[in-house]
Amino acid sequence: MARPTVTSVAVPMRDGTRLAVDVTLPSAVGSFPVALNQTRYWRSYWVRGQDPRARALPISTHHPSVQQLLDAGFAVVCADVRGTGASHGTWQIPFSSAEASDAHDLVAWAERQPWSTGAVVSAGLSYEGTTSVLAGSCGRAAMRGAVARGFEWDLYADIVAPGGMLNRGFLKDWSESVLALDRGRVPQLFGFGTALFVRGVRPLDEDPRGEALERLVRARVVAGLADIWASALALSSADEPFGRSGESLAAISLCARPALRSASACAPLQVWASWFDGASARAALRMWEHVPALCEVVIGAWSHTGDDGCSFGRRGAPDPPLAQQVEMQLAFLRECVASNGARTRPRPRRVRYFMMAPREPRGGSWRETEQWPPARVAPSTLALRADGALDGALASARGDLGASLPPASADEQWRRWTPDARATTGRANRWHTQNAKPVALDGRARAARRMLVWTGVALRSALTVVGEPVLRLRLVASYARAPVFAYLELVDPSGGVWYAAEAIGVAAQDAGAPCELVLAFLPTAFTAPVGWRLQLGLAAADADTFPTNVPARSEWRVDCGLHGGVACAALALPVAL
Repeated sequence: MARPTVTSVAVPMRDGTRLAVDVTLPSAVGSFPVALNQTRYWRSYWVRGQDPRARALPISTHHPSVQQLLDAGFAVVCADVRGTGASHGTWQIPFSSAEASDAHDLVAWAERQPWSTGAVVSAGLSYEGTTSVLAGSCGRAAMRGAVARGFEWDLYADIVAPGGMLNRGFLKDWSESVLALDRGRVPQLFGFGTALFVRGVRPLDEDPRGEALERLVRARVVAGLADIWASALALSSADEPFGRSGESLAAISLCARPALRSASACAPLQVWASWFDGASARAALRMWEHVPALCEVVIGAWSHTGDDGCSFGRRGAPDPPLAQQVEMQLAFLRECVASNGARTRPRPRRVRYFMMAPREPRGGSWRETEQWPPARVAPSTLALRADGALDGALASARGDLGASLPPASADEQWRRWTPDARATTGRANRWHTQNAKPVALDGRARAARRMLVWTGVALRSALTVVGEPVLRLRLVASYARAPVFAYLELVDPSGGVWYAAEAIGVAAQDAGAPCELVLAFLPTAFTAPVGWRLQLGLAAADADTFPTNVPARSEWRVDCGLHGGVACAALALPVAL
């Protein structure tokens, strides 16, 4: 039986920079549509004891895998983005303007090759998800469609500093991983056993001993590698230049790319996200709002890589299994290729989302809508009382939070609390999963001991929440710039606590000054069963993820007064009617 053919070549970009590219062709004879993948995590491994010229199938972290794309009838082109792996150039910031131009040039190169039909698609997870969107919006007619999973719409708000808090849990580990990669070392991101059989990134066929690659890596180190963590620490806004790149996070984020807002310039897109993968669900829904070429949004309850389920943050089997998820992505790409270059959507525009339900066997079920938020969803407001009750009976009859907070309440209507710097969601949360870790948030009942908690009464009928809850409150902290972490959770009849969503913000006023906060939770979709209770928790820290300073003997006060039927502290839930 014929085997796939694999070559590793250098492809020049418009400025002369040579990018390292693996070309893997199916065993059949002929021409094929091309699946493009642009990665920051080595396009393929140089396996110990293996001649890099060996025509072995590339092994790497690609998603979907090279084999899955070959089986679907695609030729596969995997490139190291400039300044990484075996590619020349410099890398100082993700998704630089030069990197975006490279996507255009790689598509142009791929469509001209003799083994190509002239149709190109792109697919990828995480970093490769964003580069897939960049390729999909490159403007070339040959680009037929793209699938992206686990990406960010706004880099600063979605991953670098959610709610204004520096995301140490992700950034420090990721920074160490990319520094290791750029020094030619296997990072912990790839798993502890990978270094036993991987020597480094695969060199080009023209460099079988890896001597040119070794010189390239050495020159890269001498020139100065990008330290993402150090650059993030020095950053105070999204508009400042990031490190030595000369570009800002605001400028290179997908939300700032004009081509994405043009139906004619962007190919059809399908994007995948999770209620528990960083801010990926919000990113996908913002893209749904602003990108007319986006055909389909799929939001599940799974880890960053999709191979672990985590309905309500509890680890289990993903629904559907990862293999089925990949097949759905491949089906979309095949439809795009079959469109013959038409910029029309290959299927109706829709959002498919997993509705979490703790009593269902798979932890929930799938729903579909052609609008977001779905039809027949309206805000319902709960008041935060001074006695710790979460009370729907006292809330504003308007349903929403109203235009502004009422006047400050009398002292006895304020709730006092001593903040705890040890509060945490652990190291298996929505932010750490972006470094390819599972999500496991089973210990929330213990976590509540370090939070200021409001709990509702047992539900008399099931409650379905779909969208982005909003919390408004007046807070006085005894220290300046107090971080605020809010958690929306469910309490089952046995006292178990089930995580649903979170919001992050900063009380920016001086110590002792009142601060009016409006915190938008990350999107969620769940049904709370009869007999369960809603719970809202406030924490002063998420110690394993966000660097936080909580001085000793600190105090918080939350205004829980009620004025004319309007609560000073209130939670608005998007409730399905």
